[in-house]
Amino acid sequence: WEIGRGQKVSDEHGASFPMELAQKVIYNFINPGDKIYDPFMGTGTTAVASIMSCRNFIGSELSEDYCKFANKRVKEALDK
Repeated sequence: WEIGRGQKVSDEHGASFPMELAQKVIYNFINPGDKIYDPFMGTGTTAVASIMSCRNFIGSELSEDYCKFANKRVKEALDK
């Protein structure tokens, strides 16, 4: 796969990865309806990609700020 760097989603989190990467992994290796666990949720890219791909997700994150940001992104994805 050739995947670009992707769009930066947060100035506070410098290690987020491209949505395209999460989507490709999910589409190719996770069946619809399966659960995906992200133990380092960060900005919620895996969660959003899971929602967009009709997969369930569970995530955990130690940083309260990142949790707030991820929750906002998840809510926006669910509202679409």
